[in-house]
Amino acid sequence: MLATIASPLKTSFPRLVIPLTVNRLNLSQNFKRFESTSRIFEATDNTFKKLISGPKDKNVLVDFYANWCGPCKMLAPIMKEVVDENENNVLVKVNIDECRNTALEQDITTIPTVQLYKNGVKCGEFVGARRKGLVEMFIKEFSK
Repeated sequence: MLATIASPLKTSFPRLVIPLTVNRLNLSQNFKRFESTSRIFEATDNTFKKLISGPKDKNVLVDFYANWCGPCKMLAPIMKEVVDENENNVLVKVNIDECRNTALEQDITTIPTVQLYKNGVKCGEFVGARRKGLVEMFIKEFSK
């Protein structure tokens, strides 16, 4: 499924098209998807804890975002690219407007916020949009 994010401002920039794998119906299907080629998941308040602890020995990147957030829109394709290029990375996207309880539990006060989990344990976090190289350095540093 493709989600098109349109900028509310009239600019000369093209629209960003961000492919998202959205599977909110059955949690057991989410675990099957970890073993498939798609490593991008949309979390809910009910599935968040299972998704961050599901894949063993993988870097689970959690992207807290909102559809109205400009820096989130800039970071989204970078996160997708980082996950697509490395089989050890899994991306869990959390829309803070839909998953308010998860955002409160994780003390998310600014977006975008990206957290890194390894075997269900939070290893690191950064706030704000970053270039691809800085995201890769973050993963390398905190996934040891």
